[in-house]
Amino acid sequence: MQILLSKAGFKGYGVFFEGSKLYVCAALSHLHKAGIVLYNSENLQETKKITIPEDYFIGDVMCAYLTGSEFKNTAYTFFADDKTVIDPYARAVSEDGKFGLVVKEKAYPSFASDSVQFVKFEDSLLYTLNVRGYTMADKSVKSARGTFKGLIRKIDYIKKLGVTGVIFMPCYEVTDNDDSKTAADPAKLDYKKNSKVKKPNLWGFGKGYHFAVKKSLSSTDNAYGELQSMVKAFHDKGLECIFMMQYEEDASEDYIIDSLKYWLVNFHADGFRLVGPNVHAEKVLECPFFKNIKIITDGMNFGDYKPNTVMKARNLGALNYSFMNNARRFIKGDEDLVSYLSFAIRENAKFYSPIRNISDFWGFTLWDLVSYNIKHNELNDEANADGTDYNYSWNCGVEGDTVKRNINKLRLRQARNAMLLMMLAQGTPQILAGDEFLNTQKGNNNPYCQDNEIGWVTNRNDKASRDFTKFVMNLAAFRKRHSVLHQPKELMLFDYMSCKAPDVSFHGREAFKIDQSPVSREFAVLFFGDYSKQYTGKKEDSVYIIFNMHWEKKEFVLPMTDKTKRWRLLYSTDGLTDESFDESNAFLVESESYVAEGRSVSVLLLNS
Repeated sequence: MQILLSKAGFKGYGVFFEGSKLYVCAALSHLHKAGIVLYNSENLQETKKITIPEDYFIGDVMCAYLTGSEFKNTAYTFFADDKTVIDPYARAVSEDGKFGLVVKEKAYPSFASDSVQFVKFEDSLLYTLNVRGYTMADKSVKSARGTFKGLIRKIDYIKKLGVTGVIFMPCYEVTDNDDSKTAADPAKLDYKKNSKVKKPNLWGFGKGYHFAVKKSLSSTDNAYGELQSMVKAFHDKGLECIFMMQYEEDASEDYIIDSLKYWLVNFHADGFRLVGPNVHAEKVLECPFFKNIKIITDGMNFGDYKPNTVMKARNLGALNYSFMNNARRFIKGDEDLVSYLSFAIRENAKFYSPIRNISDFWGFTLWDLVSYNIKHNELNDEANADGTDYNYSWNCGVEGDTVKRNINKLRLRQARNAMLLMMLAQGTPQILAGDEFLNTQKGNNNPYCQDNEIGWVTNRNDKASRDFTKFVMNLAAFRKRHSVLHQPKELMLFDYMSCKAPDVSFHGREAFKIDQSPVSREFAVLFFGDYSKQYTGKKEDSVYIIFNMHWEKKEFVLPMTDKTKRWRLLYSTDGLTDESFDESNAFLVESESYVAEGRSVSVLLLNS
């Protein structure tokens, strides 16, 4: 094979085609010689070792064109002196992750004209899913389950939920020696009986090749184009595509920025959820490429964050698990949480939006949160030692599945309580896919290796799950209709618009007197409707929400009542109302007080 070399300017790292030329670029620190080794990708036998002349280098950065071959079925590595270097910028990798693969990326037709309008964080409802796990058990997806193509078939359903943006768990290759990538049926891999079989990696975390789209998520041999087709299909419905990107500790800032640029430019990413100990969101936010997309960080405190550059949009989302854990504890009836939640329910900031979730890809699902006291990870084959022991859950009296009606009734109420607390807090709610129809993982809070019915999202499609889905849809629509429930700034707790009432106020069993003592398990919040004028130009109903997580009923004196104004009960998890969240169906509360049943959330409205 006669390979011809020619010089190239720097056009980014990696190996990719420019017309008929193969562009090759890598940073190779060396003393004597460096270059590229070509292999037959089918048998991984070396076919050519090419030393690149020193005058082709810019410092230690090698830039060259290779011609004289079509480079079909070609794998490669780099070398620097005696060291073999795997290309972290490879557009495709071998199954073991030890070789880069030369591929011709085939773009999806018309993708260049694809776009979607940025949705402000305060107007967003996010939905986290795993591409494979979301459709593998879905009988409505007739073909291509577990792939980008299969997921396209669920877009109308996701849109109907009220979702504005989807967060996709890792869609790039990882070096985990995951046998599920090549197995005909990964769900049948028995790694417990055969130590040579590696555990499946359903979640997709590990040492990542962030420039290589994961082949196993594609129904064709063109994962690059199929991912583009999926993104375009979501964008055509007005849904944002946010990609979860996890980085190991040795990932450099340059690599992180480069990989995010690649997904932005090539897949029109509308945002990223950044995971990893070495991810500095401040650096990402300062990059001029990312001014109009969402950047969501895990577990980082941005209370003192101030941008060093001009912000075109409030595009930072802070996912802090304090809300998730404390909301779980409050729902199950723990004490000393009213003080925190009365802050969290109004928290917002000039430079970031808090992300509000009650569950995430790790930990219990919403239904397991009300069905299990402890984790049940035995099937992970790690002696139930993996996964967090701090679930802050309550099984309502029986561990796991039960046919006891009173237990299931209480669980359904608790699930609704949790969803209401998450959706009616300021900030941006984030739903875990499947929670809207009560998906269970059978108490497994770490199903990273369960590429089967435990790790997959499964809709049991019974009356309880169908009713809960309608409840979530209607709740999302109600939140969207009332701008005071999703404001773009932190609420001030005083009357800054001369409305004769503060923008938000907190209450206990007495109006305007919240009980924040350790033994208190109940409080109410009033979002005053007149403040909607600054967002919509008109007044809205005031919204009064009573959270009573005590097991006994509590009487609340209603604020701001007189002979001309009476509160109307829109919804309560105690079963007194329908679940339409239709304001015209709200009925008048004749009394000046309201009795909230134990473990309930009630939503009342008052005409402005």
